[in-house]
Amino acid sequence: MYFDHLLEATQNFERSGSQPNLSNMPSASISEPSTITFRNKRKHSDGEYDQVQCQLSDIQKKMTEMMTLLISSINAQKESANEIRNDIAMIRCEIQDIRDAMRSTEQRITNLATNQSSIQDEIQSLKNFAENAGDKFVSLESIRT
Repeated sequence: MYFDHLLEATQNFERSGSQPNLSNMPSASISEPSTITFRNKRKHSDGEYDQVQCQLSDIQKKMTEMMTLLISSINAQKESANEIRNDIAMIRCEIQDIRDAMRSTEQRITNLATNQSSIQDEIQSLKNFAENAGDKFVSLESIRT
């Protein structure tokens, strides 16, 4: 029953650090025998304090080195990414130039094929004309003789 009352009392007051604020505790719990004890913080020797400070200093230096390394790595990655973007843009331009050159070449080939066909037609026409002229010449000679 005493512990139940103490539990209720400790739930009804605010805490301030490691020591309870006794002025906020109900008076009934103060009149009962107190189970609250106070103890001072453990004292550290100067050697331990210096050692901890040295370790913290080392940790801070290592963290600074890591941050410097991370920042330089991030900057290098950004620079590499920018170079890759530029290279990709240049490759796209080159691909477009190649496509344009291929279209132009295809058009020239088509024009050459058309010209070749018309030249062959003209040659055939000239052959036919020459044969007809030869036939006419032979027939004229045969008439003369």
